[in-house]
Amino acid sequence: MWLTFLPDLLVAVIGAALTVVIALATFMVQRRRTEDGLLRGLIDDINRRRAFTPIEEVQSVPDAKELPDFHRVSRSVLALRDEIKRTRDGIRGDRQVQRALTEMTRACNRYLEDSDIDPDNYWHHLMTARELLDESIQKIAKSSNVEALAPGEAAY
Repeated sequence: MWLTFLPDLLVAVIGAALTVVIALATFMVQRRRTEDGLLRGLIDDINRRRAFTPIEEVQSVPDAKELPDFHRVSRSVLALRDEIKRTRDGIRGDRQVQRALTEMTRACNRYLEDSDIDPDNYWHHLMTARELLDESIQKIAKSSNVEALAPGEAAY
């Protein structure tokens, strides 16, 4: 019995270590897939939002604050900002995409603030936000396993 104690102990320790390594690798792969799924869903959502459909001839819209479209766009941007925050909460802190998601939140906030101050130029502010979102999407696509889809391109 004592003759096989050390070899048995060594086999048990190596087996336990291999089990931990395999479990850790599985956890890391699953976590990465989950995060990529969150990012893919967010980018797809932005790609389908009508609010971010490219506007060919951006111009001022007199009395925009009275128009239903202005309010729909603002609600859409608010909802997107919340979606970005939920996605950011689901991504671990050391990922490079955290910075891009923060930039996306800033783009939404900037649109909301600028359009509140100057509603007649909300189309201008919206296209600026669209450009900033697109830049962030490009950064996310470069650092993860997701496709870069332009904001609003699949809205119609």
